[in-house]
Amino acid sequence: MYKWTAFPFVRIAMCLIAGVLLADYFVPTDWSSVSWHYHLAFVTLGALVYYILPANWRGSWCMLLLVVLGTQLNYWSDHRHGHNHYTHFDRVEAFTGRVTSDLVERKDYYRYEVEVSHLRVDSGVYETTGEVYLYVKKSNAPTYTYGDVLVVRKGFFEVATPKNPYEFDYRQYLSLQNIYAHAFVSSEDVKVLGHAPPNSLLAMALHIRVKARELLFECIRSTREQAIVVALLLGVKDYLDSELKEAYSSAGAMHVLAVSGLHVGIVYLLLSLAFKRFKNTLVGAVAFVLLSLTIIWLYALVTGFSPSVMRAATMFSVVILSDGLQRRSNIFNSLGVAAVLLILINPKIIYAVGFQLSFAAVLGIVLLHGPLYRLLDIQGKVLDYVWSITCVSVAAQLATFPLTLLYFHQFPTYFLISNLVVIPAATVMMVGGLVVVVSAAIYLPLGAFLGGLYEYFVWVINEVVMSIGYLPFPLFDWLYMESWEVWVVYFSLICLIIGFRSYRYKYLVLAAMGFMVWNTHVIFREIDRVNQRKLVFYELEEGIAIDLISGTEALLLLDREAMAHFSELPPQINPNRLALGLPKMQENVQLIEDSEFVERHAFFDLIEWHGKRVALIKQDLSDFAQKHPVHADVVFFPDHTVWLDSLETTGLQLLGAGHRYYQVRKAKAHKTNVHSLTYDGSYELIFGPEELNESRKFLSFF
Repeated sequence: MYKWTAFPFVRIAMCLIAGVLLADYFVPTDWSSVSWHYHLAFVTLGALVYYILPANWRGSWCMLLLVVLGTQLNYWSDHRHGHNHYTHFDRVEAFTGRVTSDLVERKDYYRYEVEVSHLRVDSGVYETTGEVYLYVKKSNAPTYTYGDVLVVRKGFFEVATPKNPYEFDYRQYLSLQNIYAHAFVSSEDVKVLGHAPPNSLLAMALHIRVKARELLFECIRSTREQAIVVALLLGVKDYLDSELKEAYSSAGAMHVLAVSGLHVGIVYLLLSLAFKRFKNTLVGAVAFVLLSLTIIWLYALVTGFSPSVMRAATMFSVVILSDGLQRRSNIFNSLGVAAVLLILINPKIIYAVGFQLSFAAVLGIVLLHGPLYRLLDIQGKVLDYVWSITCVSVAAQLATFPLTLLYFHQFPTYFLISNLVVIPAATVMMVGGLVVVVSAAIYLPLGAFLGGLYEYFVWVINEVVMSIGYLPFPLFDWLYMESWEVWVVYFSLICLIIGFRSYRYKYLVLAAMGFMVWNTHVIFREIDRVNQRKLVFYELEEGIAIDLISGTEALLLLDREAMAHFSELPPQINPNRLALGLPKMQENVQLIEDSEFVERHAFFDLIEWHGKRVALIKQDLSDFAQKHPVHADVVFFPDHTVWLDSLETTGLQLLGAGHRYYQVRKAKAHKTNVHSLTYDGSYELIFGPEELNESRKFLSFF
């Protein structure tokens, strides 16, 4: 086994990560925002205590100080703490800013990251800081480049919080990137004032990316192959359609399309081969180190500086420097250096999926590849190479499968087969793509000729990957795992690895206990799912969606307006269904007006289900309500034109998406039992214990 003291950077990284987590979940915000005088006093006190403590306690004290540093880094990384950040202003009418990213193409919009410098509100124009997302409609819109200074004659608004249970929190996702607002405009609302790139090196890298993309599009004609090559070489995924993403994801080959350590490793391999004859001389060694570091970091810059690329670039930089100094590098310390560097630049990066998957995969390969590879003694170079790639694939999958289940809820069945194809193919595609770009830059007809050959090779690889999806059971999906379960599984896996490698029985016992805790929780969760009975009213921009949930089955009721936008509903409804152990929404859907659980009336539709009554108001109830109170558990007003404050009902009054904020406020002023889907989020009508016992007497409605 490895000695803990041999990996100082691993310890530093772990302390910083612990500090970031403490700051987010346990430390009050005010504690981190104290004056710099207190920080100076704390550092001075820390130094004094260090010299007072016995030598064997000093290491622990330093680790504690690093944890405190992590909490402070986390606070300083939040740009909202600046006194003139744009989040301190309300009702922005217009703003000026500079484009700080490459163009990202969406379905109907071009998206840019804009650093805001001035904004206009009712009281005047103010200098400000912070970054927002600017979405410009595609129709006849010009494209803007990094460094363009823009005036936008519309305001931005805060990113909304998710309104449905377990829905993806896009607001939190953007906040980790210090983006808290976005603006949706047309090209008429934007005027270019000038061009002033804040970073000339980044401007050059983005210019290289744009030119390389244009050359690849010139030399490769097929849209599908263009999308694959641009994603693999440049890290631009804008052109990947859902079919391609699903095919590569199902085959377990999506990592090839995400620029990562594999791609940086190929660049390093090419540089090593090019300088193989010159590295033995002093001049050649120095040239190799300088040129390799420059090219690797320039490639990282061109491909967008994703967490996985930065991790790989940092690790290979350590390897290159160690090689140049003729010293042996340690893989764990290299990982630690990469983690420390990334956390110092951006502490919130520890929450990035790419960061977590990248480090988990590398650790898995380092720890597990050797033991797995030694299980068999394979004769022959080809078979040995196949066995080695298989071991790499298994090690990476074992190390990342808890995170894969947590974030993507799926596990590819044929990842071993696909990786035997795509990993060697990725090397050829990387080298071939670089040759095509360089050739086209020198002489376009030559690049077009080579691009045709290259396109055919990429087409073959795509066909192989797509064909894997036609095999039986290519993917286990709809798998659910909670965050704390991931910690338990990793704890158990680590104990298992330590136990087998050190032959210590107690670690195997700890691993078994961890897996037992996990399995016990899963069993009790399934029991809760079987006994659940509830109605869920989802928040939609348009229409009505109600889930009737009984055990592990559910029926989704939609009105015609929601049914017209059916393809947009899964991200809003399916996360809740997954968490509750229900099938996907597409499997059991009915129109409200066609459902056997709905009684049609002149003024409203009445849903009766297991003793619960829901009245869906269709038109003005003024005349009806004066004579007849509505007896229902929930009275749903989808539109403000049919809301009636004098309606007599003992149930909850539920307001749909058609109600403005002032209308909701007025309704709540008149009634205490009012819930707005738009401003309060989705609503669940849960059966009590007695109602559950009664509902079990009913026959299943499926």
